[in-house]
Amino acid sequence: MRGALHRLAGARVSSEVDDWSPLLFEDDPTPGDPEEVDTLAHQLKWVAQRLEAQTMALERIHSRVGEPAWSGMAAEVFAGRVLTVGERHRTAASQHRAGAAVAARWSHDLGEAHAQSRTALHVAVEALSEIEHGHQLLAELSAAFLGSEAAAKALKRTFAMYQGLTPPPGVTVPTASQLAAVEREVHAAEQALDPVRRHIETAEQRLSEARAQGIRAQEQHARRERAFRDGMEAAATGAPRFEPSTRGEFVTALSKLTTADLSGGGGFLTALERLTTDQWAPLVTENPQLAWKALDDPPSPDEVAAWWGRVKDSPGLAALLKKAPELFGNLDGIPFGVRDACNRAVLKKALKDPASVYEAMDPRHRPGSLDEFVREAKALDEALRQAEAYKHRIPGGPENQVVQLVNFRARNGAVTAAVSLGDLDRATNVTVNVPGAGSTLAGGLAPHLRAGRDLARAAAKENPDATYAMVSWFGYRAPAPPEVGAPNRAMDGAKPLATFLDGLHAGRPGNAPERVNVTGHSYGSTTASYALKLTKYPTTTFTSHGSVGFATGTTAADLNVGEVFATESNDLIAGFGRTITYGSRTDPRDIDGVRVFPSVGVPGTRDVTGHDLHPEVGEGKDARPDSDKVGYLSPRSAAQRGTMEIIANGRPK
Repeated sequence: MRGALHRLAGARVSSEVDDWSPLLFEDDPTPGDPEEVDTLAHQLKWVAQRLEAQTMALERIHSRVGEPAWSGMAAEVFAGRVLTVGERHRTAASQHRAGAAVAARWSHDLGEAHAQSRTALHVAVEALSEIEHGHQLLAELSAAFLGSEAAAKALKRTFAMYQGLTPPPGVTVPTASQLAAVEREVHAAEQALDPVRRHIETAEQRLSEARAQGIRAQEQHARRERAFRDGMEAAATGAPRFEPSTRGEFVTALSKLTTADLSGGGGFLTALERLTTDQWAPLVTENPQLAWKALDDPPSPDEVAAWWGRVKDSPGLAALLKKAPELFGNLDGIPFGVRDACNRAVLKKALKDPASVYEAMDPRHRPGSLDEFVREAKALDEALRQAEAYKHRIPGGPENQVVQLVNFRARNGAVTAAVSLGDLDRATNVTVNVPGAGSTLAGGLAPHLRAGRDLARAAAKENPDATYAMVSWFGYRAPAPPEVGAPNRAMDGAKPLATFLDGLHAGRPGNAPERVNVTGHSYGSTTASYALKLTKYPTTTFTSHGSVGFATGTTAADLNVGEVFATESNDLIAGFGRTITYGSRTDPRDIDGVRVFPSVGVPGTRDVTGHDLHPEVGEGKDARPDSDKVGYLSPRSAAQRGTMEIIANGRPK
């Protein structure tokens, strides 16, 4: 595509006119061949029509992939490849049509420029010829006039010399009538010069106008040629590039993937087992949505960890991580440092080229608009920047003072993320904080991280022997306030939270954290209560803050947790959140086996004043705890102290 357009942009041929000097040009001022340009324009249009026909054929093929004809991961990859190629063909067809239109317009403009410059040249040649002939005639007439004038002067001298005298022999004295006749001849000769002079002046004026027209034609040609080149460059910009070198690799990988499907495994794990890292790379290159879709039903963290153990030293692993960072950054069971690097690579791309990341996401899960995705990505980046600025305050020394982005994807129309303050690959005491209703990256991640930082510092003072990591898990679409009465968002968030918690163990074989704690605020505690029924590995403690309730009938024994704690202040919002469920949820403080600790009335602490988790004033680096409002995890609050003691020692004092 680009080669054809650029050849067309450079289509300038020698002029059929050799001498442009009459217009004072060394070469053709309007070079190019309109017929050649028109021929190339028709060729581009023909290519566009062929590409459009191929696009329609690919669409028909794509419509036939799926149940009952062909299903499975190989079918998805093949369908993705067909869709990608079809989109490239459609883009190329559109660009060829645009190029054809630009070329046709240039052919017309070039023809007009040719007509103007050649008309000007014709006029200039004629004018120069007339000027040349005029000067020749003027020279002849001037000679005749000068001869007549000289003869008349001689006769006048003779007449004057012998007036009234007898001339000597041999001298003829003209008569007065003869003198008058001679003067008339001189006058006639002089008058004959004027029309010749006027004719020469007229020809010179026409020559000047012709040369001016030539300059105008040249300038118009230059302007329209620039417009043509710009138009062709615009048509070529973003032209799809096909990489023939990867086609063989793609076919080989697809063949193995098909074999995996037919062997009965058919799932993502089977594909991971059957394909080498080198074979995975072309698949995700050809089908960018494959990585995002694979996260919908991933293998268990244990299975992922086992796969990782087999491939971690593979020479092709680095290339695979680079090709599909969105997959491996969110796959539970992979080391968290690797996940952090992958997710930061995706975030960097999202900030630089948000449209490409947004379009590659699974349409079922990405946000409703690109603007929303950009807003959330920028908020995540800003929260990370702020955390990097205060990471030196994370307890545990330089090795643990890291900020890790261990989740970054889209789920149910929301951009989700999980950020750890502290090294999840080595911390001995890990806490996962789950936010409540209305939580978004733009609307709560930064203060949530600061709450985790303050909680970790307080816990480290209580038990300095542990190494802490605090995770702000914004990994689900939190409900809007009208959705709080329904369990849908909590049930949807339960599975990814459960696999994340199991990944804390599976991703660290032989080096699992000694303690894993979960805290949930408001609706986040509801989500966590569902998740803790699904985990394989037990969680040490689970603490709810101002909970809108656990599903009625839930007991502490139903949760895969060592001990369950709950606290609540005079929290009208939490109470209302339970009331609107019409009995389908229960206050965790009323559940057998749940230990309750106070949010008010603890000596040496501040009473929690409402439903907020960590109220702040100011923004960005100027944000600080609100001095008038006290949240559940505000510094020195009664609930923060009790939570800190649970995290550090297993129970409040």
